[in-house]
Amino acid sequence: MHKAIAGAMIWCVVSNGMAKADDSMNVAMQLGALLAGEDACHLTYDGDAIRAYIAKHVRPDDMEFGTMLDTMVGGQRIEIRNMGRSELIAFCTQTERAAKANGFMSPQ
Repeated sequence: MHKAIAGAMIWCVVSNGMAKADDSMNVAMQLGALLAGEDACHLTYDGDAIRAYIAKHVRPDDMEFGTMLDTMVGGQRIEIRNMGRSELIAFCTQTERAAKANGFMSPQ
């Protein structure tokens, strides 16, 4: 019985740690795509809004976020260069919508 309780407690700690890592990776992936689209889509983001978004969504002790974000931005820039015209239009349309929805740009 004690082993079952201990096992359940370990699983909770491990799964909670994995969820936090996944959240950080997801934020880096999504934010990376948005940041990579700024120049390609001829957009201008508010630096303070980006700082606030990161402060809200990334743990202060997360030392992997910056590296992961850099990797995601670089990868997305390569993807953007390989997009066809219509794909780029679709990408830029949603990038602009998401940037506005998350406060990175004025809603105009």
